[in-house]
Amino acid sequence: MPFRPAVGNVGDAATSGVLLHLTLPAAPPARDRYRNCYYSGKEVFCPFPRLALAPGERARISAATPLIATVPVDTIGLSTLDAGYAFEPMPAGVPYDPGDARPGTGPLLRLERLATTLADSPDADFLDSAGTVWLHVAANPADLVAGGGTLRAPNGATVSLVVRMTNRGPATVAGWSGPDPRWDDPAWASLTVDVPPGVEVLSSVCFSYAGDVLDFFRPGLDRYRCLLEENLGPGSTVQLGLRVRLISDRPSTGRVTAAGGSGDPRPGNNTATVVVRPTAPAPAPGQGGGAAEAGAGLPITGAAPADAFRLGAALVVTGMLLVVPAAWRRTRVRRSTSR
Repeated sequence: MPFRPAVGNVGDAATSGVLLHLTLPAAPPARDRYRNCYYSGKEVFCPFPRLALAPGERARISAATPLIATVPVDTIGLSTLDAGYAFEPMPAGVPYDPGDARPGTGPLLRLERLATTLADSPDADFLDSAGTVWLHVAANPADLVAGGGTLRAPNGATVSLVVRMTNRGPATVAGWSGPDPRWDDPAWASLTVDVPPGVEVLSSVCFSYAGDVLDFFRPGLDRYRCLLEENLGPGSTVQLGLRVRLISDRPSTGRVTAAGGSGDPRPGNNTATVVVRPTAPAPAPGQGGGAAEAGAGLPITGAAPADAFRLGAALVVTGMLLVVPAAWRRTRVRRSTSR
């Protein structure tokens, strides 16, 4: 998005030069980099050492060379970004030192004088030389994929029922620890687990459903919603486990549903099946089988035993993501969104 900051001298002495300092939402691409500006990631420094503004004079970035704030492709949909700018006076006769920042290769950024002037302002403050451009991002879809699997263990065993969610992008999906937390926000990354009837949930870091009402965790219910604390970026997968006990000898089926974001281009893969297949109990000691047979009844999900997933933690394939503990909600303080 193009923008054109302006500056005016409301003091009683002329400036010997002006430095424009920008903090952008993302590092600008090479095509948007001016050769008289210096770039270091999201930070941009544009010195104008010969622009002397007399008291009352004003200047603005030229319409021919606007500044560009780029919105990253993985930005959370329906979110807000900001581009900050500040003008600083430059001391006369002192060359500008860009440090590690590097100049662009595009045209010259132009700061043009304006015809109108400003009156002297005795209440002027150095904070008046800074400003913010707010960018309101439109809906940005994310392809969320749910992952289930098959749980194998003998009836009566206590094991972990493991579910997964993958974000195939392009957008990041927000976790619950954003700037304006509402613990049941449908845009947050979450997994809803419809529990197979052949197991009983004993413990989990997830919230529970009492009918259609989301509540703090309670054991033994048939539906839970697991919220991610941190954002889930494109290409990331999170796995988490619910501690369950098998209560039937018969196979049973449940469901896991991935949700979140401001739209999903492929909603058909938001749901996956969770299958529980009870196995024969391990033979008692002294009845044959040995150590290898004794461990054969443990549930296997993917390449790792389900018991590897500890209560209260989520295993992240790409990036550290946590699931919100229900107990934290009792003391969480709502944070301000003001900037």
